[in-house]
Amino acid sequence: MRAGRGLRTIPRRLVIPLLALALAGCGLGGPPAASAGGPAVTPTPAASSASPTSSSAVSTSASLSPLAGPSATVPASAPPEASGSPAAACFGKPAQQQFFSAIAAAVTWDVYCAVLPAGWSVEGGTYHLAAGGRMEISYLGPNGARFELQEGSFCTGGASACEPHDQVLGTAAFGDRQGELVTLGPGLALYVDPGAAAMWQAAGTALSRATFVQLCAALAKVAD
Repeated sequence: MRAGRGLRTIPRRLVIPLLALALAGCGLGGPPAASAGGPAVTPTPAASSASPTSSSAVSTSASLSPLAGPSATVPASAPPEASGSPAAACFGKPAQQQFFSAIAAAVTWDVYCAVLPAGWSVEGGTYHLAAGGRMEISYLGPNGARFELQEGSFCTGGASACEPHDQVLGTAAFGDRQGELVTLGPGLALYVDPGAAAMWQAAGTALSRATFVQLCAALAKVAD
């Protein structure tokens, strides 16, 4: 059947361009394509207007991040009390040693730091002075070894709640103190006065029992 005399068939090659023009005229078209040879235009996020908060002169908390470059090492045989800086025996660079000096001067309980051989580094640490104060710091060693310290008022739920363990191995030195040596999961832990107003805990993974005990015994008390 032939088309009516007043109707004309639109050639197929014109259907899509005409449809696109019609949609654009109604505001339904998509975003303009990037011109050939030019980069695509992407929206730029608005810059934040928030200004950094200024720190107070006296801080009630602090954090310690790893410092760039290799850490200074302190021989494992260093004496617990070294001359000069109160934290001179502590493993790490001066800024990392100052972390211990600051917390030791601000709390009433004894602060201990690790005295480590070459091959170790400070992973990070933090302390808070509220509620009696507490400190946490971790060190990374060779072959995936890890050594962590927690000190102060970080667990006050009693000895049973603050001394999780799998098996009791005996006693071992925590610097100039004595604690209970236990297995905990894949690692070892040493607790001193668990559940008290101030307690001390060391934990290690990927360390032999002999090495862990040696690191705990070498802990140095920071002069306040």
